[in-house]
Amino acid sequence: MRRVADADGRHMHFIGSILSAAASGADDDLRDLILIDGQQRITTLMLLVAALHHTVRDADPELAQELSRVLLRADDASRTKLRPHREWAELFEDVVLDRRGPDGTRPESRFDDNYAFFRSQVALGEARQVWRGIQKLEHVSITLGAGANAQQIFESLNSTGEPLRDHELIHNYILMGLTHEQQTAVEDEFWLPIERATGEQIAGFWRHYLIMTTGREVTVAGERGVYDAFRAQVPRVDLDELRVRAADWRAYAEVYAVLLDPTREKDAEISRQLAYANTFGRGMYPLVMRAYRDHARGLLDRAGLITLLEHVQALRCAGRSSASAASGSWRACAAHGKRARRRWTTPSRASRRPTSGCAWP
Repeated sequence: MRRVADADGRHMHFIGSILSAAASGADDDLRDLILIDGQQRITTLMLLVAALHHTVRDADPELAQELSRVLLRADDASRTKLRPHREWAELFEDVVLDRRGPDGTRPESRFDDNYAFFRSQVALGEARQVWRGIQKLEHVSITLGAGANAQQIFESLNSTGEPLRDHELIHNYILMGLTHEQQTAVEDEFWLPIERATGEQIAGFWRHYLIMTTGREVTVAGERGVYDAFRAQVPRVDLDELRVRAADWRAYAEVYAVLLDPTREKDAEISRQLAYANTFGRGMYPLVMRAYRDHARGLLDRAGLITLLEHVQALRCAGRSSASAASGSWRACAAHGKRARRRWTTPSRASRRPTSGCAWP
C-alpha cells in the first residue's frame, strides 16, 4: 500500500476480478450483492479500513468520516456493508464496529487477529498514505444475471489464482443456482452442521463419503479429484432433491464425527472397538461409516456392528503384519492379539480364532 500510494498518479495496482450476483427479493436499487469470488480480498481490505478508521477517529475526524462511509451502511450505521455468513457476522461486526464486552474484550477470531496485525502496522502519521494506496487499487467487477452459469464462471476465474480446496468447490457447487434465501437455508440446515461435525477433517470426510457411495477409490493427486468425483455423482437437482441429499450428507458427517472421536459414542464397547479401529488409520472409514449409519438406523444390531469392527481390525492388522512385520504396526497387532487370545474358547490350537483384534498366523 505504501509503495502504491507513493507512486505517480498513473500507477495503479490490480487485485483481480470480483464476481457477484444480485440477491433476490429486493428493489433493484436496494438489492444486495452476494460475493461469489473475492470474499477474502474484500474482507481483508475491510479489516484494513477498519484499522485505519480506529487509528484516526479521534485525531482526524474528516478522514474518519470518509472511512466510515466505506465500512457502514448509509441506511443503518449499526450494520457493516460487508456481511459474512451469519455464523461469523457478529464476530466480524464486533471488530469493525469496535464492540467489546463488559470486561473490555471480545471473542477471539481470525478477524480480530488480522485486524490487530493491521493496527500494529499502521501509525497515525501514515494513515492517509495507506488510505491513498487503498484508493489506487483496481479490480474488475462482474455481476451475474439470473441465467448465468455462475459455477462455470467461478471455476474459470479461479483457474489462474490460488486453487480452492475440494470442499470449498463442493460448497459453491451445491449453492450455485439457488436464491440468496435458499442458500442461507441450505447452509444453516445442512452445510454448517457438516462443517461443525468434521472440522479440519472435512476434506477427508468428502473423500471417504464418495468412496463409500461409489465403491471406487477417489484420487487426491490432482487439485480437484474429490470435487470432480462429487460433481460426477451429484448432478444438478431441484431444491427438494438437494435437501434430501444434503440430509444424507449431514447424517454421515455426524457419523464421521464419532469415528474421529470415539468418546462421542455412548455405548462403551462400541466406543472401545472404534478406538481400536482408529489405531490402524482411516483406510476403513468408508466401510465403518456405512455400518455405523446402518446401526443408527436400526438396520444393523449392536452385536453385528461390534463383530464387523472386530473383523475390520483383524483385516487391517493382518495386512500390516504381512507387509511390515518388523515395524511398529506388528507391535500394535501383538497388543490386539493378546486381548484376542484371552477370548479364545476352544482348547485345540488348530481351531483357535480370535474374536477381536488381529488374525494370528
